[in-house]
Amino acid sequence: MRDDVLIFDLETDSVDRLYDDVEGFVRIAAYAWGDGPVTVTDDIDELVAAIGRATLVVGHNLLGFDLPALQRYHGLDADRLVEQGRVVDLLVVHRQVDPPLAQGRDKGRYGLDALGHRLLGEGKLTEGSGSALKALATEFGGYGAIPTDDPRYRAYASQDVELTRAIAAHPMTKVDDYVRREHRVLWRLGVMERVGVRIDVAAANRALDEHRQRRNELLETLHERYGVPRTGKASPHATEAGREALGVALQGMGVEPPRTSTGKLALGKERLAALAEEYSDNSELQELVAVLRGIGEQTFAEQALKHLRPDGRVHPSVSAEQATGRLSITQPALTTAGKRSDRLVAQRAVVVPDCDDEVLLSADLSGIDAAALALVSGDPAYIEAAAGDYHNTMAQTVFGDCGWDGTGNHPRRSEAKVLVHGINYGMGARAAAAQAGVSVLEAEDVIRRLDAVYEVLALWRRRMRTEAQEQQVLTTAAGRRVRFTPGREWTQAPAFMGQSTARDLLAAGVLSMPEWLAARIRLIVHDEIVVSVPKDRVDDAARELVDSLQLRGKELRVVEGAPVVRLRAEASQPGENWAACYVG
Repeated sequence: MRDDVLIFDLETDSVDRLYDDVEGFVRIAAYAWGDGPVTVTDDIDELVAAIGRATLVVGHNLLGFDLPALQRYHGLDADRLVEQGRVVDLLVVHRQVDPPLAQGRDKGRYGLDALGHRLLGEGKLTEGSGSALKALATEFGGYGAIPTDDPRYRAYASQDVELTRAIAAHPMTKVDDYVRREHRVLWRLGVMERVGVRIDVAAANRALDEHRQRRNELLETLHERYGVPRTGKASPHATEAGREALGVALQGMGVEPPRTSTGKLALGKERLAALAEEYSDNSELQELVAVLRGIGEQTFAEQALKHLRPDGRVHPSVSAEQATGRLSITQPALTTAGKRSDRLVAQRAVVVPDCDDEVLLSADLSGIDAAALALVSGDPAYIEAAAGDYHNTMAQTVFGDCGWDGTGNHPRRSEAKVLVHGINYGMGARAAAAQAGVSVLEAEDVIRRLDAVYEVLALWRRRMRTEAQEQQVLTTAAGRRVRFTPGREWTQAPAFMGQSTARDLLAAGVLSMPEWLAARIRLIVHDEIVVSVPKDRVDDAARELVDSLQLRGKELRVVEGAPVVRLRAEASQPGENWAACYVG
């Protein structure tokens, strides 16, 4: 390894305290130049100076932890370091080299210890049956209390660098163009965690009180209308007595209670959705389903208050650990802040700009999933549909001309939206029917119509399934490697290739943003980006945000000879909170 390459690792106070402004958060650092000896020091400025001289710095989870820690507490210009391409994060590299399976099955597979055992047959230092570092923390009463001169502590840090260096030198560690770009993407998106999202605590508490009151009212409804005992538990309907009462209530409605393999009443989200679809004309059943869904609803306010830090912000964990590369944003989970109803939109009011002189601004990539499928399939008819009023076109295609409503939309637009999306991503007729609330026969007819009108897209889906079965790992047009679960290729292949492409189109938009605006990204929810900008720069921000997400009008083509695809984005109105971006 070249002697101008720096390999390093940090030992810190508890990782949970990174954004608590802990004095002396970074305890010791270990580093080595090329193949040289490892230096362990408690002079962190010494490490920062070394990083400044390095042509390349190498480590594990640098983007997610080590660089943010050095930037926050020791003034490292990590932004410049990443933008100059001088960082190799082995976590990012190996998610590309050996991509993960879906549903979090490989979540622990890319840790430093796991990589060491898989590639080298050895991992981090242990003591007894556990981590040597954890043993030291237990002995001294916390990670921040371990003496920095303890030889075991320094040996642990030194071994981490040796392990990192050996993994970096392994033949499987290959840095391709996609990985180089991904470093820049993840660092830019990581600003959400590094800067954090400011929360209106008073508004969050009000929202939480309202939710608790509503939930108590729904629990009382369960007790009075359906006989579920009020036992004082948080979820009395989940107790044995509660399930028994609900089973009796369902039978009284003429509904056969769904049960697990062990005979217990099963009323999870999927079972409730299936019941609502199967008994769509049973008003009593629909009311019960609405009550149970309301009780189980999580609120963004609750999540925000749970993860609030001393600076009045949440610092959500941002990771690209999903099989498709789509972001996982947790602590708090932003997926609880939806916008499919007025009540969900209202919950977004707890998110506010960085300061009183700023506003929030949001932008969506319109129909990005459709644009991604149009791009990778090269289907001329589908490209034309994706460029126009996509959901109305799909409704017209699958349901025919049955009149238009007062808003200028096809009356079955919402059904078509659910059906077409599911079918494009491999959903069968039965599942699609359940999702859209139509009969299986109608769903089967929709599939036939779509395959006839968008024949090239149908052929692409079949080809993806065949290639996924043969190869298990495919590469997207942007260069991302995607792995499929054996036996699940039918649904995963078209879905993952489309979703990964959509994700990388969004990532390209993020890289297209000017630095001043990228630094102001505060949230990403699905294909929506929220920024906090000065009030006197709103017009500039809106224009740049839209232009960036549209890749500045770039003509996109993957299939030779296919029509070009152009992305479409739309900015919201500025708002004094996130909800106000959508409310007139």
